[in-house]
Amino acid sequence: MDVSAKQAIDHSGGGGGSKEETSVDPNDMQAMLRVFSQWLPNHGNLHDPIRNIFTYVTGKRLEAHQPAKITDRFLVSVSRAGSGMAIGTVEIGLNTPNSSFLSTVVKKLKASENNLLPLHEFEFLPSYTILQDPKHADHQLEDFNVSEFPAGNTMDLLAIARPFSQEKIDAINRVKEDPLSISNLSHEQKSDFDIVLAAVSRGGYALTYASETLKDDGVIVLAAVSRGGNGLIYASERLQDDGDIVFAAVTKDGFELNYASKRLKDNGDIVLAAVTESGFALEYASERLKDNRNFALAAVRRSRYALGYISAELQADPEIRAAARS
Repeated sequence: MDVSAKQAIDHSGGGGGSKEETSVDPNDMQAMLRVFSQWLPNHGNLHDPIRNIFTYVTGKRLEAHQPAKITDRFLVSVSRAGSGMAIGTVEIGLNTPNSSFLSTVVKKLKASENNLLPLHEFEFLPSYTILQDPKHADHQLEDFNVSEFPAGNTMDLLAIARPFSQEKIDAINRVKEDPLSISNLSHEQKSDFDIVLAAVSRGGYALTYASETLKDDGVIVLAAVSRGGNGLIYASERLQDDGDIVFAAVTKDGFELNYASKRLKDNGDIVLAAVTESGFALEYASERLKDNRNFALAAVRRSRYALGYISAELQADPEIRAAARS
């Protein structure tokens, strides 16, 4: 999406279609465009708040953009059996293994802030329905194949929710109060998904005490880096090379770029997000991107001290010098 950073943005006013003009800061523009380019095409049917924000960022009407077809994921909506109370809705990728489908649903539910039953185990009823099916017919979960489910559709599941043991609830409450108290827990508790999730959701640094298995769990690590606290340094090498996780980390704390894989330190989207959050993050970018004028300019706009990480040739660039003085 090619949008000028200094473009005048039109807003539709409330009383008679009046318009006002404003400008979008280049750093804000880059960060916001990154977000919208990933998820807006698949949510183009949402109402006014999204439409208004889209217009503000791009200066274009949403109606001019046809929503892209979702081709790689679907939604799973879970309700509590008996009461019908909604527990939550999560996105599941079509590349999710059949063997881990239900456990992935549960993990994502527990990591969601909208989960109404965070201190429970879930047992799913044996059938599911498809929201888009006008007959609302039942299908057997045992026959379910993730890769064959229609992308963009919604699967409805019912679950029985059983409370955790009091001992487990006490451990969760303890680490919520003090994430570092996880260091005093047993190895079994440090390997417990729910306890570790509660800890890292309050402070990413708690990931250092998690079991090696959970340091390689995408849901746990994403929760950790989303809270900040240098969570990425404790993640497995595999997840330090995961684009979504690293992007979430550097968006929260640009310095997390230091712990990204070599490959991702050369990724333009990730490095731009990092230097937009902290100009000092340019120190950890690949030499190729450090020597790129656009990345150098973005970093210097965030902090003039980023000049120390770029070449003498770029330091002499008039626009970069001007940005450093502002």
